[in-house]
Amino acid sequence: MFWTRYSTLLTALFLCTASGAIAQDDMDGPKVTMEAAQPMWTARDRTQTKLPIFPDMPLGAIKAPSNEYLWFGPGSMGKRETEGTYVFHGSLSSFQPCDFPQPTMHTGSIQPSPDGNDFDRDYAGGGPVYCVAPNGALTGVFDGHAPIIVLYHGEYHFFGTKLGQFGGSGLAISRNGGRTFSKLGAILLPHEPKEQCGEEHRNAYADGSLVEADEAGNPIEERGKRDGNQLENRNSTNIRSKETDSRERREPEVYWYAIYTDPLGIKGRAGFSVARVKRSDAIAALKRNQSPQFNKYFEGKWTESGVGGNSSPVVLEPDHYIATPQVHYSQYLRKFVLVYQQDQNSVWLRTSSNLIDWSQPTLLHRVAAVDEATGVKKKLFYPSIVGFGNDPLDIGQRFYLYFVTGPVSEQMNVWKSGALLHKVVTFAD
Repeated sequence: MFWTRYSTLLTALFLCTASGAIAQDDMDGPKVTMEAAQPMWTARDRTQTKLPIFPDMPLGAIKAPSNEYLWFGPGSMGKRETEGTYVFHGSLSSFQPCDFPQPTMHTGSIQPSPDGNDFDRDYAGGGPVYCVAPNGALTGVFDGHAPIIVLYHGEYHFFGTKLGQFGGSGLAISRNGGRTFSKLGAILLPHEPKEQCGEEHRNAYADGSLVEADEAGNPIEERGKRDGNQLENRNSTNIRSKETDSRERREPEVYWYAIYTDPLGIKGRAGFSVARVKRSDAIAALKRNQSPQFNKYFEGKWTESGVGGNSSPVVLEPDHYIATPQVHYSQYLRKFVLVYQQDQNSVWLRTSSNLIDWSQPTLLHRVAAVDEATGVKKKLFYPSIVGFGNDPLDIGQRFYLYFVTGPVSEQMNVWKSGALLHKVVTFAD
């Protein structure tokens, strides 16, 4: 086994005031081609592995030294004490549980968050995973030794599983290849108070994923290329002081950014917002076994606390429900790529050059309203994307899209009666 081997007017107005005029090529969504969706893990597969619930949020994947992939996602063996994050191993189109059939991280009632925050008391599962390279960079390549961090989704239930839930994102770290995760604490919570969710029987979550960029939200490699070109041009004219030369050659500050959900008022639609923390500060916090302190983007500034502060939406669909955003970078497009579910029946994609201004949406998949086999309403949840190349966090030109879909009723749900599907998506030339 592996372990023994190793958009709307409101949005447009906000974006224009936030970052100025938006180029048309940045607003137009990319053209894509897609193959038919294929099953990767069915209800029968779950039954055979005695894991009836999986996955119950987006998946995360990293590439191991053996060229296998480690898959992380929330599941359960049917009992509360077995809920949490599970690890699988395999390829991009097939996987199976690792040697240890137990969660590597538990709900807060069993494994409390060390910061004293009970946002994950009744649910804790991830989800998006990242290896931390020696220089602090986030990568999807696991060398067998690097720490692995998981951005997990937590929930506090006021009325069991009925309406009245408060949730957010926490960070956990593994220093043993994903066998076990130690929680570090909450990093993102909704602006709305937890008590208000309980009083009004409402749900409010703040969940998402991480990506790296510079202070202006530009991809790191793109910033370096532009600086290099500027230096070359100035060299040709010989008009640059030593002070200017030193300043321009300085490495740009790197940040960890989070694209996440944040409800616009307790009765409003959830939009996607953005928060960030300096990478150097994040690494210092990890060394202290603490969660990094993210700041939310609000009215053009990064001054609001990630844990409960205000935020300004960077993606908003007033007429639709959108959730579970996952963002990666594509070297092929030289842009960030965001996927998310809409109205629990479809997957959409947007791109951005700066993590603030996002393109118009491109449809990747939509399910029928009714499941043919059961006659029950059909839904779709938890889209995830993984790249084909050396680093699965870089989705390049071709990538796999994953999502869970199936019938939903009082007696069944997608993570029990549905299937995990995948399809190849290619950006057209």
